[in-house]
Amino acid sequence: MSDNEGEFQPSKLGTREHWDDAYENELKNYDDNGDIGEIWFGEDCLRRVVTFVTKLPLDLNSPILDLGTGNGATLFKLAKKGFSSLLGVDYSAPSILLAKKIEETKKRGVIFEEDDILNTKLNSKFKLILDKGTYDAISLSDEKLNHQAAYRKSVIHLLEDTTSFFVITSCNYNKEELLSMFDSEFKYHSEIKYSTIKFGGQEGSTVTTLCFQKK
Repeated sequence: MSDNEGEFQPSKLGTREHWDDAYENELKNYDDNGDIGEIWFGEDCLRRVVTFVTKLPLDLNSPILDLGTGNGATLFKLAKKGFSSLLGVDYSAPSILLAKKIEETKKRGVIFEEDDILNTKLNSKFKLILDKGTYDAISLSDEKLNHQAAYRKSVIHLLEDTTSFFVITSCNYNKEELLSMFDSEFKYHSEIKYSTIKFGGQEGSTVTTLCFQKK
C-alpha cells in the first residue's frame, strides 16, 4: 500500500452534494438544449479507452460495468461498437436521471442504476469494470483511506473471475502510484499510452489508464 493514498486533502469534489449539484445543472442544460454535459478527461481519452476495450478478449455480450457513469458517455460509445450488456452506476441520482434521459433518445439498450460502489447492492458479476474519475473523487473524500479500501473490495467482488478486467483512468495518480495501490488484490495487465508533456525537467502524462485483472 502506498502513502500516496493519503496525499490529497479533502475537497468538495469528494462529496455527494457536489456531484448532485453538478448533475442537476447538467440535467437542466440537457432539458433546455440537449447538451449531454461534460466528457470526463476529454474526448481523446474517451476514444482511447473505448478503442482499448474493443481490443480486449471480450465477447460483445460480455457484462460490462461503468463505475461513476455520470452521463453514460463511455457506455454509449461502447454500445455503438456493438457491446450489448452494459450497466452504468452512480451514487448521484441526478446523474442516473440524466443518463436515462439520454438513453431514451439514443435507444442503445444501456441500463443505468443508482448505486454506491462503496456499499454496492449489485449482485451480478462482470467481465469488465471501468472507472474514469471515480477513484479520483473517492480519494478527495474526508474518509479517503477507508473509502479506497472499500472501493477495492467492491471491485474485486464484482469481477467475474481472474480473466475479467478492471480498467481505471486517473488524473490524480500516475502509473507507479496506481500499481502500489492495487497490486495486493490485482495483477497488472497493460496500459493506455497518452501524449506526454515535459515540465520541470520531468516527463509525464496528465492522464493515466491502467488495466488490471484480479489475482
